[in-house]
Formats: sequence, structure tokens, C-alpha cells
Amino acid sequence: MIEHVEVLMIHFTGIEITKARDKIGMSQEELAEKMGVTQQFISKMEKPERNFYWHTDKFKLFTSYFTT
Repeated sequence: MIEHVEVLMIHFTGIEITKARDKIGMSQEELAEKMGVTQQFISKMEKPERNFYWHTDKFKLFTSYFTT
């Protein structure tokens, strides 16, 4: 049986990710821990020249920290 996988991709720039994280006062280390990745990964994501694409499940996890 083939399982349906949602593959919607969301585009962010590094600057947008940094602004969102800074807005809620979360450090790179804190965000990395919550997302199950390394701080180095978050640092790479936040490079200004970087374009970043997420699958829907990771996008939902990331945005869950920025909504109240």
C-alpha cells in the first residue's frame, strides 16, 4: 500500500527566519533543541544569502513556536 505524503514546500530566506526567532526571544540553541536539530543547522538556515525550503511537517513544527 502506498502512503500519501504531503509535500508542500514553504520558502523562507535566512533573514526571515532570524527575524521570527528574534521576535519571540528564542536563541538558536533553544530553537534547535525544540526542533531536534543542531545549533549549527539553525545557524546555516539563518545565513542572509540562504534560501530555505521546508516540507509541510517541518514548517508546522517551526511555526508552532511563533503562534500563541
